[in-house]
Amino acid sequence: MFSIAIPLFNKASSLELTLKSCIYNCVLSGVEHEIIVLNNASDDVSRKDLDDIIDKYPGTRCIHLHQTISAQDNWLLSLNLCQGEYLKLQLADDIMPVFNISETIQILSKGDIDYVIGRTIAVFETTSFRTSYFDIVNQFRSLIHSDLTDPAKMRLLASEGMIFDSRNPFGDANALIFRRRCLSSLNKGIGSMMPAFTLAPDLDMYLQVFTCHKGTFVDSVISYFHYYDSSPCVRMVYEPGFDHEGLRMQEKLLPLYFISSSQFYSLTKHLTDEQKAYAANQISGIVNTCLDIREGSPAAPTKSAIGVSTYIRSLKLSINKHKALFLHRLKQLVKS
Repeated sequence: MFSIAIPLFNKASSLELTLKSCIYNCVLSGVEHEIIVLNNASDDVSRKDLDDIIDKYPGTRCIHLHQTISAQDNWLLSLNLCQGEYLKLQLADDIMPVFNISETIQILSKGDIDYVIGRTIAVFETTSFRTSYFDIVNQFRSLIHSDLTDPAKMRLLASEGMIFDSRNPFGDANALIFRRRCLSSLNKGIGSMMPAFTLAPDLDMYLQVFTCHKGTFVDSVISYFHYYDSSPCVRMVYEPGFDHEGLRMQEKLLPLYFISSSQFYSLTKHLTDEQKAYAANQISGIVNTCLDIREGSPAAPTKSAIGVSTYIRSLKLSINKHKALFLHRLKQLVKS
């Protein structure tokens, strides 16, 4: 069965179009399917009104949370509630393009392929906003294939110049379809008193699946990613008073997250000396920058949609706690 997980928080106005696109695609492809909508205690729609929407679409069910949890945990919980063997996360405000789901499932059913990743087309609801980000992302994805060894994976990440520059080379989560056994990798942080994902959830999903499993690129458009006026990346460009420094700090944490991962030693030993030196310099700089942040300083503004002051405090505690590990691994990185 093909399962689509839709984590929902205050996107009720977009939900019906997304549901229609998902169901149309599943019916057209002739696949048995289910759709799980996990309502993260949204306040833009009542539970009754949301249930009335869901009731229109057979094979769809909605689960309501009594209080809001983090976006990261909402994503992972919605996936774990699915019953199917083949899973796809679908953001509530992004419609699903038409592609052959059954062909994708056939690739995954071969046994040694755990995930597939397709192309994303950016849809700009804001006419004056443009970015070539997904051109870069689609090019990176096209280099993923099932024969990638650990050394090849590391060389790919390093050669793209992204992972140690705190950039997400994988893009949006809508373009990923994976087998159920990948959940064990995604669930690894549960019970550790940390969020399910420690970074932006899409980046965390991809890094875990990419490093722990075999996958391949499919040359099909599997995702539309919509840029709205309300999107943080758009607001940072056009609203001088909007500050989303917390998201910038999360992005900067990618190298730190990677250096503390279980895959670090097996992957980084395959870097060239020049790449090791660059990685060590980047990671060292991020550790020092994060530890030097003071509330109220330009690097840690007080106005933020996600509460930067609280975030910075927890960030500094985490980095202080793991600083010895970071420094030890930096030394190992340079020596290896």
